[in-house]
Amino acid sequence: MRARDLCKRLDLAVAPKNIDSTRHKLERLVGLGVLAGTEPGLFAQRRP
Repeated sequence: MRARDLCKRLDLAVAPKNIDSTRHKLERLVGLGVLAGTEPGLFAQRRP
């Protein structure tokens, strides 16, 4: 999932500020091992 898609699903305005903020949060979750970064800009749930 991309940050833009997540903003749409969460009913946030699709504005650069919201997209960048969401992307930053997703990248932090990748760093913590909660999500996986499949390729630049794409995020996915980790599978056990």
